[in-house]
Amino acid sequence: MAFTFSVEKQEEGLLDKSVVEITGYSFEPFTYPGRGVTVMAAHLKMKPLDPPAEEAEQIYPLSGAPDEWVVSEDRQTVEDAPRDGLVKTSNLAQFLRECVNCGIPKKETDAPDLKWLVGYKLYVERKPTTTGFRSASEDGATVRQPTILLPTRLVGKPGQAYKKGGKPATAPATGTEAAEGVAEPQAISEDITNLVYAVIKINGGTIARTKLPGQIMGRKLEELQKANPEVKVADNATKQTAMRSLRAMVEAGLLVETEGNLSTP
Repeated sequence: MAFTFSVEKQEEGLLDKSVVEITGYSFEPFTYPGRGVTVMAAHLKMKPLDPPAEEAEQIYPLSGAPDEWVVSEDRQTVEDAPRDGLVKTSNLAQFLRECVNCGIPKKETDAPDLKWLVGYKLYVERKPTTTGFRSASEDGATVRQPTILLPTRLVGKPGQAYKKGGKPATAPATGTEAAEGVAEPQAISEDITNLVYAVIKINGGTIARTKLPGQIMGRKLEELQKANPEVKVADNATKQTAMRSLRAMVEAGLLVETEGNLSTP
């Protein structure tokens, strides 16, 4: 059966809230500790860049027993699989969907390997998940919620240098920027910037960060657009991207955050 990782949980390690570079991967069986359940999984190697730390391996199950998967001798390519795509609830499927949500082109995922992922630099955070196994404390008094490490922001493409504390970027650094290890600012579309700026302007030039997403989405924005021609009608994809871009806009200097309030520079 032809298989690709086209975008349509389990935790391992203690990485959290860090800029990492994907440095390698392999497809290997993985046994859940203390459970005796073995699955095929993608073992992603991540090198923490900010804060710097030793390379770590994160495990992302593909869903299914190892004998259901046929991988190449170098463990880099899926040659046969129980289905033609990932189960949407699997850890790896969730990781790849978030990669696409962060800006990695969906077409890159249409391959039977993850070679395209190597070299990307991502800001990752650990999130709670409803899949995987819960683990109890030794006295059985508490149960730990399983989590998954997911990307929340694209910091740089393969071949792009990264400087600690540098701003997010989506385009490869070139010339003196590459030589100095300075990342270019993240590419945030003019439509998104204008939308956010217009909503802030209508609110008197400043708005609580917690309130801005609510005005970007839903009926509130529709009301603003009807009363204010400068607020362009935006589709849901643009609205959702705008909501996810607020932090990146602050870090790129496109927004100023003061005591939880956002304003334009």
